[in-house]
Order: sequence, then structure tokens, then C-alpha cells
Amino acid sequence: MNSFALACACACSLAALLSLGLRVFKFGKYLRFDSARATFWEDLRPALNMPDAVNSLPDRATIATPSGHPNKKGKKGKMPTGRLPGARVKDAEYDKDVGQISRINKVIFVHVPKTGGSTIEQSKLFYDAKKHHPVGGHTHAEKMRNLAPGFRSFSMVRHPCERFISAFTYTLTRAPEPELAWHHKNIGSRNVTAYVASSDFGGDVFWKFLHFRPQHSFLFFHNGTFGVDLLMCQDNWTKSMQRLREYMKPTVILPFHKRARSTTHSKCSDLPKETRQRIERAYAMDMCLFYPTDAPTACSGVSANEMTARYQTCKSRVSGQKGVEPQTCPGPPRGCW
Repeated sequence: MNSFALACACACSLAALLSLGLRVFKFGKYLRFDSARATFWEDLRPALNMPDAVNSLPDRATIATPSGHPNKKGKKGKMPTGRLPGARVKDAEYDKDVGQISRINKVIFVHVPKTGGSTIEQSKLFYDAKKHHPVGGHTHAEKMRNLAPGFRSFSMVRHPCERFISAFTYTLTRAPEPELAWHHKNIGSRNVTAYVASSDFGGDVFWKFLHFRPQHSFLFFHNGTFGVDLLMCQDNWTKSMQRLREYMKPTVILPFHKRARSTTHSKCSDLPKETRQRIERAYAMDMCLFYPTDAPTACSGVSANEMTARYQTCKSRVSGQKGVEPQTCPGPPRGCW
């Protein structure tokens, strides 16, 4: 009798254990392997404590790829989305940003119109910013530096005569409708030579047009301080990209694919001498600052301190030149110079 009772008790215990095991298996199945519930655990992952070896990574762009994302493999055809400590940026930090500011790479690019900057702003260097705001446009250095103090900064300029011809052709052929309309209203059917020879060239209406504004008006603060750390020139693209890669170390920058021209236009060397001289006189401050004949040019590698010192010298020199009118364009520095 006792043996029979003991056997029954053992059988009941075994059945209870089997029932409990089955419940645990089902519970684990739905919480661990169900694809819908797996998302819940993935969402919790950033809150988990990272190993000391990971937490000790440097808090700079050494852990970021050129796209602004950590060095982590993603799915084929997609950019990686994970971020390691040191590369995390809260979405709210982008709220007031405009233009070419990368908070992951901690860098600012001041895009002066018609200097080849579209190639740079559309590169992976500003991949993180593209998810929060447009990275196009032409914002003054002073505003951008105030939005992201302490960030590295760079910009690119172009010989004023070549830049003007490029801008003239742009407004005639492939600019947005408002700019095409501006060209039709203010320039009409005149070619470069005829327009430059007219009294309209260098007037108030001319200087208020974005793509014709002097380059220095985008790059200097109100107090005359040069607004970026690295100045490059579009005229020597290859050397400029080499200097940019050196400046951005340890961030690795992939090769920039320079945009092919959709239109062709003449060069300064194709213009009559009088036309070239009139263009250079109109942009006398840009010529003195970035392309002087008696000092290193922007293509040679001029420091920010040198540009700041050169500003007052050029201002005095240009103001005393005969036939050079003050440029009353909006934006800092007030009156351009």
C-alpha cells in the first residue's frame, strides 16, 4: 500500500514538473523568439551598460566613418545606423542648425555661392545633418560658428572673375525660376561683355543678388575676424581636397566626386582685357584678400590669423582705389567692407 502511494506521489510530481516546463518553454518562446516582441528588447539595448573597453573609446570622430556613423557594418545597400559612445548626438541638438553643420563630425562648411561647394555639401561628411534639415544654402560664417562653437570649420573661394562668369551663366540657364526671372528682368539679352560695360554692373541691384555678392561678405565676422579655420580654393581642387583630408584627421573622408558641369561657359581668358579688369575692380576686396599679386593666395594656404590681419590692410587699400564703389550688400560684415 505504501509503495503504491509513493508511486502515485512521484507520478503527480513528475506531471507537475512537465507542466511547469511546458509553460516556461512557451513563455520563453514568445518573449525571446517572436519577431514582434524582439523589437522591445532591441529598444532597450542602448540603455544597457557597455563594457569598459567600449566606454573607453575616444570622444571624437575617430570612431566615425565619413558618413558620420560609427564603423559598424550595416545591411547591404544601407548606411549603418548604430552609434557608439562618443558619436551620439541628441536630435534636439540639430533643431536650430542650418546648412552644412555636422554634429557627429563636429565640422562646419561655409558654402560661398559658385565655388564648387555643392559637391562638398552633398557628400557623406554631412550625412547626419541631412536627416534633420536641408544641407544646402549659403549661410554666413558668423551665424554658423555661433550655432556650433568649437567645431572645426572650412570654406572655399574662387577667382572672382571666373566665379562671376559661372554665376552669370547659372542665372541664365539652370537656376531656379526666381533667379531666372531676375536675370531676365535685370540683365535681359545682354552677354557678359555688354552687361559688365553697362552702369547696371556693380549697382545696388547687382550686389543684392545672392550669387553676385562678394565672397568675403560670407566669411568675415562683423568685427573683421576671419570666420573659418581652413580656407581652400576651387581653382586647385585636387590640392584643396588634400588639405581638407589632412585638416579633418583622424576623420577619414572618402573621395569627393566632383559634379559634372551641366552647362559650358567662357573663361576669363576668353574675355576682352577691359571686361576682365572691370570685373576685378568690382570685386577688388575679394581680389586683395584671396588673390593678391603681392602675397600668398587662397590656393597657397593662408591661415585664419593672416586673413584677419589682411582684412584691414585690404580695406584701406581698396577704399582708396579710384573707380571702386563701396559694395552695399546685406549680411555681415555690414556693407561687405
